[in-house]
Amino acid sequence: MEDSKFCAFIDILGFKNKIAEDYEEAKLFYQKCMSFLKSTDTMLLEMRKQEPLLNSKQSDVEFAIFSDSVIIYGKDFNDLLFRLSNITSWLNSYGFFFRGGIGYGKHFSDISPTNYLIVSEGLVQAATIESKKAIYPRIVIDEIALNAILSDSNVNYHTLSHYFIQDYNNLWFINPFFLNPDISDIYNLSIKKIKEYEGKDFQNKYIWIKELCNYFDSKYLIRANPDLYYCNQNIQKDYLFYYPAIFSLTRFGDKFNYTIKLNTYQKTFKENIEDIYKQHYCLQQQPDILKELRTE
Repeated sequence: MEDSKFCAFIDILGFKNKIAEDYEEAKLFYQKCMSFLKSTDTMLLEMRKQEPLLNSKQSDVEFAIFSDSVIIYGKDFNDLLFRLSNITSWLNSYGFFFRGGIGYGKHFSDISPTNYLIVSEGLVQAATIESKKAIYPRIVIDEIALNAILSDSNVNYHTLSHYFIQDYNNLWFINPFFLNPDISDIYNLSIKKIKEYEGKDFQNKYIWIKELCNYFDSKYLIRANPDLYYCNQNIQKDYLFYYPAIFSLTRFGDKFNYTIKLNTYQKTFKENIEDIYKQHYCLQQQPDILKELRTE
């Protein structure tokens, strides 16, 4: 049946090299990774029943695994984003890193005991992003897919607030730390890998992971002092992030708060930071509020 669906394509990093170096070790690595992936997906199906945004309807999201690649597809973008965010978070903490993309478009599949056929515009977009734009261990969403989500009349800012992070190149990618506040395992692993791959190109991927961990570790300070993190000196670095959710905590009463709206996902990195700067200027007129924002 042909329909329009969201489709994520994910590559398990380093698997091809493992096969070339030691097939048996690569097979064990693959089996362990797939076991984690399947058990995590089962766990997410149970968690889905407790999630208000997801439990009102049956999920249509499916996934397929072949060699070092994973494909996850369906119309239900809420469920797809929920799974991607959690799967990457949990598997990263066990040392399984991914790079991938999310696309959207016409999708045809013919699944049977003897056939597994997929023709998908979204898959083409996702695979292109994985190979040309993602670069680091992350899952980047194509602009077409993001606009398809934003055009849904039921979507508001809070629907997406925990799912996406923007980098300085304007790309939005899946937040791998969603529902996983303890990122110490991932940080420690990145430090270990940086030393292991010193002087090699692959080292940059773990430096990126470490920088993302540092960003989340400092999120309260960044929220209270964005001008320090996004200063001209830091803006020259290769790794800068904008996570809207750290600037949009729920407050009661008439105290000033950063206001983040759905159109933040249609702005460039520069435009979003300029907006934060303007709001931060207003915050500076209420210094007591800044103190509160450090720990909320």
